[in-house]
Amino acid sequence: MLAAKRPMIDRRANVERRSSGNSMNIVKRVLDTSEACRYLRISRPTFLKCIAAGKIRAKKIGRGWKVLETELERYLLALQ
Repeated sequence: MLAAKRPMIDRRANVERRSSGNSMNIVKRVLDTSEACRYLRISRPTFLKCIAAGKIRAKKIGRGWKVLETELERYLLALQ
């Protein structure tokens, strides 16, 4: 006799909260200098001046700069 298959039930507590603890799962895209300039529609020297002035937070990795797309969105909203 074969046993009847029962549906699988996830009995762990708070399955939804098992992520990194952040309730918002935002995909963070990392852009390099040329991608960020195209995104903002500004030149490379202007982009580097914004980083130096602290208007855009970016990290220098190797010879280039890396910036989150969410940071560029924050910068654009601050301009308005």
